[in-house]
Amino acid sequence: MCNPHPVSTNTMTEARRTILFVNAAHALTHYVILIFPTAVIAISLEWQLGYGELVPLATGCLVAYGLLSLPAGWMVNVVGPERLLTAFFALTGLACFLVAAAGSWLMLGLALLLLGAAGAIYHPVGLTLLTSVSARLGRDLSINGVCGNIGAAVAAAGTALLTSLLGWRWAFIGPGLAALL
Repeated sequence: MCNPHPVSTNTMTEARRTILFVNAAHALTHYVILIFPTAVIAISLEWQLGYGELVPLATGCLVAYGLLSLPAGWMVNVVGPERLLTAFFALTGLACFLVAAAGSWLMLGLALLLLGAAGAIYHPVGLTLLTSVSARLGRDLSINGVCGNIGAAVAAAGTALLTSLLGWRWAFIGPGLAALL
């Protein structure tokens, strides 16, 4: 099928770069949201708190991740998706560092809440950008979905590996660094 609206090579390169960043963000958002359920085992041992005392901290993260997507969707129209994608990466990195620096139950809970808030930015921003630059929307949405699922699928193993090699804090620092890069 011939495209009735030919796109310049420069525009195609920009579109590919945008799609790459959107796909990376999708993998990252699902990965970082799922670090804590694995890292909590090591945290409970280090802090000598019961697993049941720490697991509820994930609630704030997950509620923020879901509910704050509503204002993030509004902000896409006000601020612009490119700026918000940048904010997503920056806030995700910052939140990961704050979780890693947490020294108390309260600080850990607040840092996880910020991590959920950062993650909430992705879906409204990512889907807006993807639909605005894609020449093959069905294919690009499918690939984007796979990227999100890959992030979720490798989160437990990646977290377990970083935690066993470097400690639970590095399970957050590593993805935090990746977000900032």
